[in-house]
Amino acid sequence: MKLAVRFIALVMVGILAFLLLLTKKEEPAEAAENPCITSTGPMASGPVRAPVTGSYTATSPFGMRVNPGGILKGRYMPHAGIDLVSTSKEIVSATGGTVKATPINSISGYQVIIDAGGGVMMDYNHLVPGSVLVKPGEKVWPGRKLATEGATGNVTGVHLHFAVRLNGKYVDPAPWMASKGAKFPPIGGRSTAPGAVVKAPTSTPSSESSSSASPVAMTSSTGTETDMAFPLPPAVDADRKDSKHNPPLSIPVDVMNAYKAAAKRYGIPWTLLAGIGMEETGHGRNKNVSSAGAQGPMQFIPGTWAAMGVDGDGDGTKDVRDVDDAVHAAANYLVQSGVKKGPEGVRKAIWAYNHASWYVNDVLYYAGKYGGGQVGNGGGNGCDTGSSAPRGNGKMPAVPAVGKGSPAQIVQAAKAWTGTPYSWGGGGFDGPSTGIRTSSQLDGTRTVGFDCSGFVQMAVWHGMGIKMPDGSNQQIDWTGNKDVTVTHVDPDPATLQPGDLIGVSRADGAPGTFNHIGIYVGNNQWIDAPKPGTTIQVRTLKGYGGTWKVLRLSY
Repeated sequence: MKLAVRFIALVMVGILAFLLLLTKKEEPAEAAENPCITSTGPMASGPVRAPVTGSYTATSPFGMRVNPGGILKGRYMPHAGIDLVSTSKEIVSATGGTVKATPINSISGYQVIIDAGGGVMMDYNHLVPGSVLVKPGEKVWPGRKLATEGATGNVTGVHLHFAVRLNGKYVDPAPWMASKGAKFPPIGGRSTAPGAVVKAPTSTPSSESSSSASPVAMTSSTGTETDMAFPLPPAVDADRKDSKHNPPLSIPVDVMNAYKAAAKRYGIPWTLLAGIGMEETGHGRNKNVSSAGAQGPMQFIPGTWAAMGVDGDGDGTKDVRDVDDAVHAAANYLVQSGVKKGPEGVRKAIWAYNHASWYVNDVLYYAGKYGGGQVGNGGGNGCDTGSSAPRGNGKMPAVPAVGKGSPAQIVQAAKAWTGTPYSWGGGGFDGPSTGIRTSSQLDGTRTVGFDCSGFVQMAVWHGMGIKMPDGSNQQIDWTGNKDVTVTHVDPDPATLQPGDLIGVSRADGAPGTFNHIGIYVGNNQWIDAPKPGTTIQVRTLKGYGGTWKVLRLSY
């Protein structure tokens, strides 16, 4: 009887843990249960080492990526750590410190969070259920076994997601660990880590030898990269131009796919193609024809295109404006120009693309950033609270204005972000970002995206070069400035024009009651960021209740 009761109790505990894992609120990236937990006290003494034992491989780097699987499959979003796969499956503490928490959530699975002191927190994610050997408050040392590598949470296979936070902000673990004497191998490369340490050392041992580890992966300071055919040389910072005032932009999913496909076909770093794409058109965002007649996302003049054009997508045509064709052609041109002939060959090939030394260094700078710098990594700690939290606070690269555009370009800019998640308090002039937390139901701190007014800010800025105020009430009551005319027009759907801004009040339309805003796209439809749990989408206006106000912008 007692055995039966114990068995039932164990089954119930297992079911409860499973349900907790399934029902936990979705997060936009692998993260701690509470990413706002901060570390206290000085950095723990002792060495810093790999968080695994034996032979291991680095499989996915820190930075923006297309999520490979699970409930987040296909989303272009931050990957806030580095993925490691070891043959031993042993996960050990990379530092000394104190166990802060051992939470469970639907994205990160079973976790151990270590407070290493000095503002340093480390996350160990996707652990095997029941394998965690430590508990909150317990002291750990470098090499102490924590758990077993598993596949819980949003994963496609068994691995450790290892993340480092400095003062609440996720940073690239590869260069940070390298600075402490523990280098990870390049992505796809293999290294060997020491075994577990059973007992706490009585004295401080020497730092982990770096002789058995491969060079640090993808850092902007070294110009090395991962997931590539060869490393790129670093930029000469003194000889840069555009990159000094234009930060690298996030890469759209289709463009990223083109970079990766072309890089694989031609055996070159995809970040090099990304560097050129960023420098030339902001990854296709600038669709203008240059004064020299250069066209398309990679800016080919007709004569060069005739010689170097490639049918990248296999549709039977070579279209300079098609992203797949253009990117493959760029890769072809670089190879033909000697890009594979060492560091000088890289520089000469980029120079052949555009005859300017500053251009070469701009491209290499951007390539270095996409290879391991903090590009679209969430910036800030996303832990601000209250409605006064700033927008566009560096959490995503800036989205530039196109100059004095037209209302139609507002629509174009808006549609480019279709499918982006809603984030309460998120987004603004600088593109999507994490937002703010106002309640358990309205939590934007774990989602990179836009709320309604942040989305309108970005679209109007990118489409017409106009900076509108923040907040739906402030936007709908905006009167413009000396350069911009704001006209309040009849909200009759029959008179609406694409690019009109529609504010909606759920009450009687009194000032301060307009709690939603979107952009009219034509055919009785608008595009907006509706509410938490949804994405930016084009929807019908029919039947949308409340009082309307309509703004029309002009110069």
